[in-house]
Amino acid sequence: MQIAKDARADGFELRPELLPPTMQLSEVQNLRLHLEMFSSPPIYSTPHSIFNEGRFECEPLEAHSLDCRLVKFSPLEVNL
Repeated sequence: MQIAKDARADGFELRPELLPPTMQLSEVQNLRLHLEMFSSPPIYSTPHSIFNEGRFECEPLEAHSLDCRLVKFSPLEVNL
């Protein structure tokens, strides 16, 4: 995040596969504090498709807990 701040980026894109698999509440709160330093809210970028077996996929819970206002889905399902 420091690189993005130094580059004067407006916001930050979060990728769940780059976050620790189990985050404690204090870690989530700390991350939110760092993300609030950017002028634009963070984007949650998921490797999953917006559709799951022909049904619309709901917003990932992590996106809400990190105060992301935009979720970017992959055009194709990516298995990690």
